[in-house]
Amino acid sequence: AYIDRCVQLHNDRTGEQPDVIAVFMGTNDYSYYQSTLGTAEIDYAALITDRGDGTFDYAKPATTCEAYAIMLHKMTQRYPDAEIYCLGMLSRRDPDHDGREVVPPPTSFNAELKAIVERFGGTYVDVESFIPATASEFDRYMSDRRVHPNAAGMDKITEAVVETMLQRQGTL
Repeated sequence: AYIDRCVQLHNDRTGEQPDVIAVFMGTNDYSYYQSTLGTAEIDYAALITDRGDGTFDYAKPATTCEAYAIMLHKMTQRYPDAEIYCLGMLSRRDPDHDGREVVPPPTSFNAELKAIVERFGGTYVDVESFIPATASEFDRYMSDRRVHPNAAGMDKITEAVVETMLQRQGTL
């Protein structure tokens, strides 16, 4: 998605451009590939090279953070007038055989994502604080007791996005 899908958000037939873009990705990267998450401390000049003619070259990302940065750069270039809202990671419950959590809360990684989002002029949405990671609360919002939101969970995510949009507009 960070390569192609991020610049295919317009209507090819009418040319209509998105006003608002919501990005909610990275959960699998966080959950399964933590060694390659990276940080917001990226050498952006080496990652994104301006050709000087309105086009760019992109280095192959070595981390999730670098891929996220490339995606945001591509989006902001393709859709310069769109408001971009990037949702942080939700906690994931993935108990091992003894019932212990084996995936740590994404709070630290969310801070890295927030820094990248803000660098590209987007708005970070803190969904982690809307769905508590405690077992009893978490299970109320997840369909599989691990990571996939049910209807109530999607309502909480929507609440986080709407509240963030209203705050950005100064109406909340």
